[in-house]
Amino acid sequence: MSKQYLGLDIGNSAVKMAVCGPDAVHRLAVAELPENMVSGGRILSPASMSEFLRDMRREHHVSCRDAAVILPEDVVFFRQLVVPAMTADQLAINLPYEFRDYISREKDLYFYDYAVVGRTDDENGAPEQFELLAAAVLKETIADYRDMLRRAGLRLRVALPQEMAWSNLLRAYEARHPLGEAEEREREYCILDIGHTSTRLHLFHGRKIEMSKVIEHGCSLVDAAIAETRDIDEHVARTHKVTDHEGAQTLEASLSVYSAIAIEVMKALNFHSYEHRDNRLERVHYCGGGALLAPLIDTIAQAVHLPLAPIGELLPEIGSGAEDVLSCAAAVGAAQQ
Repeated sequence: MSKQYLGLDIGNSAVKMAVCGPDAVHRLAVAELPENMVSGGRILSPASMSEFLRDMRREHHVSCRDAAVILPEDVVFFRQLVVPAMTADQLAINLPYEFRDYISREKDLYFYDYAVVGRTDDENGAPEQFELLAAAVLKETIADYRDMLRRAGLRLRVALPQEMAWSNLLRAYEARHPLGEAEEREREYCILDIGHTSTRLHLFHGRKIEMSKVIEHGCSLVDAAIAETRDIDEHVARTHKVTDHEGAQTLEASLSVYSAIAIEVMKALNFHSYEHRDNRLERVHYCGGGALLAPLIDTIAQAVHLPLAPIGELLPEIGSGAEDVLSCAAAVGAAQQ
């Protein structure tokens, strides 16, 4: 039986799960979190999260126990590096020194890992340089996640930053759709992740990151706009937004938030086009909870110069829970090991 992983993307407002094998997505699931369980990506009550994950697995009939979890950005250091060609043992020795200006504690207190996403050869065809995606995280942070997942009946096998999850997703896509003979260079991708507290724009050249942009506008601003307009609690406003209760998604206040997000996305893409005039980016793949808001996607589509497409185009066929693909895409990337 092929090895399966349970990808976990624990956000500020929901948990996303993806059960994946090497070439397939078997199951997707999303569950909204209670208030005050996660803040700024940090899990405030690991014991409560363990119970939540255990109940979520039971509800969605998830038997896979080997977990690949996405780490919040404020607990992991992530860098894209170019280093001289060297062996794995040499990389293990040298990698901590690449983070010496970023980590605040003794280097031996951290785990380090990397993925090779590019290589330059010399005139004789021998490796000369490696392009790496590299990460460092405190060992105590990994221990906390391992304990939390253990109490949920899971085994922590992989922990990675979100950028690595997207890189995994693109690697799997290109393995299924290899470059044709007429394609002179690596493909380019743009992933627009519209989340609860922020929106993230990731631009990749193959698996290499060209640009990552965090836009401090997310769907929580839509909740706040609806709450203020209707004089209701933001939690209730969120329900109005999700169900489009009495046209909540197209209120003037909601449309104003969409416009603010669209303008920032447009500015980021225009900047990328200016800095990379020879780019061959063909479309923007959108995902995240905000991708479920059709008026928001329409507003972004009108503002940017590239066509928009759902991120499901980059994924293999999905078994159960395909309706959650827009929310679970990062979890799929985490599980594609």
